[in-house]
Amino acid sequence: MPACRLLAVFLIALFVNAVSAGPAPAAEGGLVDEAGCGECHAAQQRSHAGSQHARAMQSATAATVKGVFDGSSFRQDGQLTRFFRRGGRFFVNTDGPDGRRQDFEVRHTFGLEPLQQYLVALPGGRLQALTTAWDVKGKRWYSLHPDERIDYRDVLHWSRPPQNWNAMCATCHTTGLRKNYDSANDRYTTTYAAQGVSCQACHGPAGDHLTWARGRGAGVVPPQKGFAADLRAGNGQVQAEACGYCHVLRATLTPAYPVGQPLLDHTLPVGLPAGRYFNDGQQRDEVFNLGSWQQSRMHARGLTCTDCHDAHSGKTRAPGNALCTGCHNPAGPAAGSHVDTRGLQHKDYDSPAHHHHSAPVSCVECHAPKRTYMGVDPRLDHAFRIPRPDLSAETASPNACNLCHADKDPAWAASAVAGWYGEGRRAEYHYGQAFAAARNMRPGAAAGLLRIAGDPAQPAIVRAEALEELAAYPGPAAARLALAALAEADGRLRIAATHAVTALAPREALRDLQPLLRDPLRAGKPGWPPAGKPRPPPGRTPTSRNPGWAWPRCWRPAATPAAPSRPCARPSGSTRPTWPASSTWPTCCAARGGKATPKPCSATVSSASRGRPPCTRPWPWP
Repeated sequence: MPACRLLAVFLIALFVNAVSAGPAPAAEGGLVDEAGCGECHAAQQRSHAGSQHARAMQSATAATVKGVFDGSSFRQDGQLTRFFRRGGRFFVNTDGPDGRRQDFEVRHTFGLEPLQQYLVALPGGRLQALTTAWDVKGKRWYSLHPDERIDYRDVLHWSRPPQNWNAMCATCHTTGLRKNYDSANDRYTTTYAAQGVSCQACHGPAGDHLTWARGRGAGVVPPQKGFAADLRAGNGQVQAEACGYCHVLRATLTPAYPVGQPLLDHTLPVGLPAGRYFNDGQQRDEVFNLGSWQQSRMHARGLTCTDCHDAHSGKTRAPGNALCTGCHNPAGPAAGSHVDTRGLQHKDYDSPAHHHHSAPVSCVECHAPKRTYMGVDPRLDHAFRIPRPDLSAETASPNACNLCHADKDPAWAASAVAGWYGEGRRAEYHYGQAFAAARNMRPGAAAGLLRIAGDPAQPAIVRAEALEELAAYPGPAAARLALAALAEADGRLRIAATHAVTALAPREALRDLQPLLRDPLRAGKPGWPPAGKPRPPPGRTPTSRNPGWAWPRCWRPAATPAAPSRPCARPSGSTRPTWPASSTWPTCCAARGGKATPKPCSATVSSASRGRPPCTRPWPWP
């Protein structure tokens, strides 16, 4: 049997064994009524009550609904949506799943600002998020897909699976969620302990803590005072993963994430693939924060989310540049002892001597440029990078300078930066150069990837992406590096190595992947395709050189062995709409003409980057 075919059979066996052998996730018991939290933590409870987290999802009332439901209408491409009230309740009249206009009652608000969406009910226990949203600042109704012609048959219609609250949204807008999808009857009986992101969403079940707190002094203090994890700033990895579960683009491997357990044991996060990120690692698609943060120097030095954000209000700990100058100042940093500040220059950063602008300028304008999502929601890039306009042309990536100086070109910006800070930065090789070369099949691409993947000074997420890209550039050096990476301490590298090895060293993979059956992380076990991996670039097709691009259509890993959480592909004779269970491969199934047939999935829920029918990146199913 040829090596590649033998490897494919072997990987299937590995995967089935890895999933079935893994322990079932622990039940999330011990949830309590959080009204009692304020007995000891009144200040924290007050701070949290006004936060975006606390109000991520609320019952629709006059106090929570920000949109104007006064009979006003919104029209797009001939589709009319009217918002009105009846008997103190809120309604929307719009085209339903069958294209006919109906009245739908708004059950819940979704989000707080800068936009607010609304949830309405459909049969089968479903809640759906309307794609006409309220612009809180602009005080107007607007479409999340302004450049699209969408009717009830379109996958982006509000009644379709991408807008399904139960499967797509609820996990990160509620506490103690159980999706409870009944695949036999295609029905949800979803439950949750609390609306919004409450105390126990981050700290974990508080039953043991409450028992200890109310019997203080009666016995030995339990670890973490009864909580599953210590979220203090000094425990940066645990804190970053607790936040990252909802602030990262990922597929899920288990029905729930128990706080304090390794993120990679319950999810498969997206790396830095083309389409999701620019070649230099800047955010492109709606990827949230963790992937950017893991590229940053501050993350590498031990800085954590709560060094900058108040854990309960979510607000930054100081306004504007004062947040940054707490560490970046002439006297030196004021960060906690958990941060390694060696190498940080002591100087006045908040001055023209550093930023070379006559008018006051914000640190984040240059180091964390914003990108707007959902039409009205500008979000900072949490990589906090040094601007490199000299790389824009080579990497096809934007730069902070030209986002403001749009009338100039990158060469002008690069010349200005070199004049201010010297030519030294241009000599620093950047991983964006390696990724751009690899994705455009430029000469020397393999050497650049080898350089990045083998450099322990690079962020793990960057090295992992380089390993993924190496799969398309076979050779002895690439194979040796991929095989060695199977033993890396960081789970991201082991995961990427399993993908690279199957392409670069298929014969060795038969032997060397076997130990990973015992990998402590579910995501580290062989068999998962890369999460969010794009299709091959134009002109390249799935071949034996890159089996990672040749998984079966609608391939379904047993991401939630206990029970499915959403509809999956049904037999070809079915007339029911079908939908993929995996977020990890760019083919979806949809009902066409009454028959369920595979088709390329729409690229993304972002109309700005969506292209149908070619699938450039699959949806990240929760």
